[in-house]
Amino acid sequence: MKFLGIDLGWSSGASGLCCLEWRDGRLELLDLQRQAAIADILTWIDTWVPPHES
Repeated sequence: MKFLGIDLGWSSGASGLCCLEWRDGRLELLDLQRQAAIADILTWIDTWVPPHES
């Protein structure tokens, strides 16, 4: 199971993005980054949770 964390920066700056996955009884960090453009944020979401997996 994957968990996405998104802290939208709005006009104050970039948004923080985090992807975690539950494996073998614990959470593993898969990705942690910042993106400013909405299109980049949506692409990041689709990368970690493709529409056919949701």
